[in-house]
Amino acid sequence: MQKKITNGLIRAGHNVVSFSDRDLCRMMGITGSMNALGRKRINDYLLKFALQIRPDIIMLGHADTIKTKTLLEIKKRLPHVKMVDWNVDWISYCERASTRFNKDTDFNLTKLRDKSSATDVILVTTGDKEALKQLKTDKNTVAFMPNIVDKSIETGRVFERDIVPHDFLFVATPRLEREFCGQFVSVDKVAEDIKTHIPDLNPLFAGVMGTPKIHSTDYQKACESTAMGLSLSHINSVYLYQSDRLAHFMGNGVLTFLDSASGYRDFFSDDEVAFYATPEELYQKIAYYKANPLERMKVAKAGHDKYVSLFNEVKVAEYIIDLVLTGTADKNKYPWAVVI
Repeated sequence: MQKKITNGLIRAGHNVVSFSDRDLCRMMGITGSMNALGRKRINDYLLKFALQIRPDIIMLGHADTIKTKTLLEIKKRLPHVKMVDWNVDWISYCERASTRFNKDTDFNLTKLRDKSSATDVILVTTGDKEALKQLKTDKNTVAFMPNIVDKSIETGRVFERDIVPHDFLFVATPRLEREFCGQFVSVDKVAEDIKTHIPDLNPLFAGVMGTPKIHSTDYQKACESTAMGLSLSHINSVYLYQSDRLAHFMGNGVLTFLDSASGYRDFFSDDEVAFYATPEELYQKIAYYKANPLERMKVAKAGHDKYVSLFNEVKVAEYIIDLVLTGTADKNKYPWAVVI
């Protein structure tokens, strides 16, 4: 996400200086780990760095090594600086979820709240107003940030191919159960049931049913070589919350299967995304599109084109700048905007 935000800002005409807090923290910690020495040095360095380049905006993304007192000192020395904190993890509690899920929610909220005394804008990949209100103060703007697609990163065009190496892509980590059609179940069970109901499916599973995880270039290649994919986040009934897997699949032209409760029906139709409300509907649609590749290609292309038009890196970068400058966003330009 940080690369896409940087690309979008540059392509929108802004000068961006990247600052990798984690890499620098490891380097300054001498031992190669993010230890106390590295954390102290990185905070001292960030203050000096900011005073030297005098930025208009500082954008933080999961910058856990940076202390709030450092940000407040920067604002004291450079009163004109605006600060943005963006986060792609969930911030919604769920009674049906595991204790670990809700502990992670606490952790994510605590990180954002801790820096809220310094940040002017908080961006989270959820459009649920009640969830966003948890981070609202009398001095900040809190808003939804979509999962960005960038044509220079999501380079696949699976919708142009009627024959691809794999039928179906399901990538997940088994650490927590995930919400599937209103129930929290293991990702292994989801994968097993898909395979059971569609025995002739040629899936590519990664991280489920004992299969190895895939990362980086291998993951991108998987997206480029699979006809369909399941975007199953940890929670799928919170308005517009999805992991960035949604952007990876749709940006690469993969026909994407998405829970109807996700809220994305407000922006996509059944001619653009394979929505499902029940396990049976999911199985039926997978089987149908496997048997009808031309129809799969048509829907995948329409979804790809819509997603790129709505959530490309330049549009999202401009949205962020508008929020920083005005605290609002034009619904005509950003129909998906949710701003608190």
